[in-house]
Amino acid sequence: MTWIWAAFSTGLLGSLHCVGMCGPLMLAVPYSPAQKSKILLEVFSYQFGRIFTYALLGAVIGWIGR
Repeated sequence: MTWIWAAFSTGLLGSLHCVGMCGPLMLAVPYSPAQKSKILLEVFSYQFGRIFTYALLGAVIGWIGR
């Protein structure tokens, strides 16, 4: 049970990295304020790519560690 709290704490502290690095990158994504659907698509594609990359890297590292 202790490892769950360690993982949670690591994730919580790691979110500071995301605020400092991913936040400015997200603000740098160009968008057209006139087209809200295009903004949604751009934000979704950025977030999907980010989450997919982290999941893939986690799976590869987990596979190597196994």
